[in-house]
Amino acid sequence: MTIHLKGVGWTDVDNIYVATYDNAYMGYACGFNSQGDVIINFNAAGSVGTHLIDFYPGIYQGSDKDQQLYRLPQLTYADDHPGNKIPALRFAFDVTPPPRR
Repeated sequence: MTIHLKGVGWTDVDNIYVATYDNAYMGYACGFNSQGDVIINFNAAGSVGTHLIDFYPGIYQGSDKDQQLYRLPQLTYADDHPGNKIPALRFAFDVTPPPRR
């Protein structure tokens, strides 16, 4: 699957979206070096049914030594994300059974 986001920010607090797949951490996508143009490629997996891909605002870096902490989903983004008020995004898709022969 491919998801293409345009308009991702460029500052340390606005330039990444953290992705989850069925509520599990999938990684993050950064728009800094691409002028806000981000393409995420991944393989869809899972059983038959509806699956969710969520993108949460994140923070690229901070003063803590463990950088990875800043690249996790910020679930409280609506209340206290320090950058611009970028929204969370949700995508849903259905996996269907293979056709019967």
